Amino acid sequence: CSVENVSVVGGTDVGGLIGRQEAGVNYVHNCYFVGDVKGTNNVGGVIGWFRVNRPEGVNAEMYKLAAYGTVTSDGEHSTAAGIYAYQQGNSNIVASNLFSDVNVTSPEAGGIAGSPMDGHLYDSYALGNITANDGYWAGGIVGTCYNGAETIVGCYNYGSASGTTMFVGGVCGRNWPGIQIKGCYYNEEGSAK
Repeated sequence: CSVENVSVVGGTDVGGLIGRQEAGVNYVHNCYFVGDVKGTNNVGGVIGWFRVNRPEGVNAEMYKLAAYGTVTSDGEHSTAAGIYAYQQGNSNIVASNLFSDVNVTSPEAGGIAGSPMDGHLYDSYALGNITANDGYWAGGIVGTCYNGAETIVGCYNYGSASGTTMFVGGVCGRNWPGIQIKGCYYNEEGSAK
């Protein structure tokens, strides 16, 4: 699936392709978006809000998703990200092979995933500039890695992460209470300012 050269404008849970993904379909594969997305909270280049409750041992998946353009969220304490903005409550979610060439501006911002990310993230790449404007955290890959998240493996940030925030990181803006990050890299000249 794909959407190209459009502007998507909404309120809460806004995505270039999917605003809110929940019960029912447990995967999103092989999709991309080209354009601009704007909202007031949970704004993603592909998916705004992704929370699919699955039985233990049954994964929900995001696989081979890409976005190109800009993502902006202007609500107070709101979150935005290049691919998916909000994903919490199920650590059985596996995201892999994601690509974001998106400039993200929001009080809480991430290059691939926003705030919080509560699952697994593998083999993904971010190229855009991530700016947290008067918020809490900015991460080149993930804004906030949250409680249930297990691992971030093999992810690369080639853009920048910056802002007048409490937490800014080349890979993860805030890692709480602490997850495993392995084999991830960021652009030393551009990130974490």
